[in-house]
Parts: sequence; structure tokens; C-alpha cells
Amino acid sequence: MSILLDVLLVGLVLLMLPCGWRAWRGPTSGDRLLAIDLITTLLAGVMVTLALRSGQGLYLDVALALGALSFIGTIAVARFNAEKQVF
Repeated sequence: MSILLDVLLVGLVLLMLPCGWRAWRGPTSGDRLLAIDLITTLLAGVMVTLALRSGQGLYLDVALALGALSFIGTIAVARFNAEKQVF
């Protein structure tokens, strides 16, 4: 089971690399927002995997807080972008 969790951790971290590239080089702010939102989702997955691997529930609390902050940040940036656009 620990080998499977290690492979999952490596996979999640490797998936963060193209997301980081898109967040850095994204042509629009929407691309950057989506990439950063996906990075935080993957990071929450890493925290849950670490909780399963170590048996400590603190990682689950951190993942939950990260998910809540990510949601609030995404809503704030989306609202800011919507106010900037002129229809």
C-alpha cells in the first residue's frame, strides 16, 4: 500500500509542473486562474495522500482549509475580472 501511495504522490507532484508552466506563461488571466486553482486542488490531493500514508489527521485539516481558501480566492479573482470587462 505504501508503494502505491508513493507513486500517487509522485504523480500528483508531476502533474503540478505543467500547471505551474501554464500559470507562469498563461496568455490570459483566466488561464492563470485555472492553473492556480488546479495546483491547489492537486496540493489538497497531496495532503490527503500524506494523511493516508502517515496516519495523521492534521493533513486532512490542512487540505480542507486549503480547499476553502482556494475557493474564496477563485471567486474573488473571477469577480475582479468580471468587473474589469466592459460589455
